[in-house]
Amino acid sequence: MSEVKITWLGHAAFKIEANGINIYIDPWLENPQSPVKWQEIKDAHLVLVTHDHFDHTGQAKEITQQSNAILVANVETARKFGNEGLSPENIANNGYGLNI
Repeated sequence: MSEVKITWLGHAAFKIEANGINIYIDPWLENPQSPVKWQEIKDAHLVLVTHDHFDHTGQAKEITQQSNAILVANVETARKFGNEGLSPENIANNGYGLNI
């Protein structure tokens, strides 16, 4: 079994590293406790957003775009990101989930 590393990025934001996959959860990285700047993140494979509050959506769109990652969110939040210009290719199943 591969090692799993979980890093707290302040507030509700986390990075999970496992099997060469980097998953960012609720990446509001402009929070005062974040040890990283969102502009530095280019290694995301998946960006998960639990719900549509600013302190959870944070910089999800920007990180998804600059990493060419896949955004995973509920239908309403996924649509919002699509309406804000996130490419459909970067949104998992139009917000209907996926198996990881």
